Amino acid sequence: MKRIISLILAFIMLISFAACDEDTKKDRDDKDKDKDKTSKTTEIEEETEPEAATFRGKIDTMDANSYFILAVNEDGGAVYTGGTDFTGNINLEAWKNIVKVSVGGNHFAAISSEGKAYAAGYAKGNRCLVQGWTDIVDIYAGFEITVGVKSDGTVVSTAAQSAFEGWKDIVSLTGLGDTIYGLSKNGDVYAPNKKAPIMTDVKSIHCNVYFPLFIKNDGTVVGNDPESSHYYSGIENWTGVKDIAMNHTNLSAGLMEDGTVKLIGKENTVSQCDVSGWTDIVAVAVGDYHVVGLRSNGTVVATGINGYGQCDVSEWRDVVAIWANNVVTIGLRENGKVVVAGRFMGEKNETYKWSGIKTDK
Repeated sequence: MKRIISLILAFIMLISFAACDEDTKKDRDDKDKDKDKTSKTTEIEEETEPEAATFRGKIDTMDANSYFILAVNEDGGAVYTGGTDFTGNINLEAWKNIVKVSVGGNHFAAISSEGKAYAAGYAKGNRCLVQGWTDIVDIYAGFEITVGVKSDGTVVSTAAQSAFEGWKDIVSLTGLGDTIYGLSKNGDVYAPNKKAPIMTDVKSIHCNVYFPLFIKNDGTVVGNDPESSHYYSGIENWTGVKDIAMNHTNLSAGLMEDGTVKLIGKENTVSQCDVSGWTDIVAVAVGDYHVVGLRSNGTVVATGINGYGQCDVSEWRDVVAIWANNVVTIGLRENGKVVVAGRFMGEKNETYKWSGIKTDK
């Protein structure tokens, strides 16, 4: 009897082990299937391209130089950081519905969605006297002057209006300092104290304080200052040019339609800036001795002298616009935050407090 009972117990245990082994095998198979699903999902996620920003390149809602950063908030107001011995505290509380800003030497200018002009900052020389300007579609703040374009193509200025006589059908202003040029809707270029166009068939104007460069409608580039021509020697060979960034006489960077970049300027400066491997660039900026490029995926590259860390931008992501000046590089991210590399010379830099800066063109 004991032997029969022992055999029965052994048979029951054998059945239990078999069932347990089958369950274990089933669990292992289920885990393998889940692991395989997870692996496939991970592979898909890794292959998915991150969504690109809506716009990358030049932007109207922020402007900057070595001493000031001025930007438009999501609510249409404006904020700034920086400052010099001349400015003190600049009050922008009255600025409403701003759609474009411009930073001058020691003052700012802006226009609202209704075409109203604003200016604030160091007011010497009447540079901030824009009260009463209406129907403005473009605005430019220089060192000691503010100039606006009205919707009918005429120009208003805080300086002598006679300097802009003869200008007509103007759609945009370009300059650096108080060197200002107007571009008409027909591609004519106007200069101060010149009643007739100085050039025709132009797509865009780019200039520093010494000379301008003009991108023609066919994608070639020309200059018109024989005394400074040695600073842009070789530019006659450029074709398919999309944009140009300039800073003083040291350096100018040309952005090509294919996303590559070319340089001209002083040999000792150009030789220290290697852009030969740059591709997929959508915007360029130049400082005194460094060049910055914005890629279509929102990353940023920089080359040149890096004494103040102005080229330390390799970790920047989701950038929609860039600026460079002297030894500083500034970027606006898609989330409305501002990033700065190098030496910002303004009295303060409070961009770390900012959020919600407008990133639309």
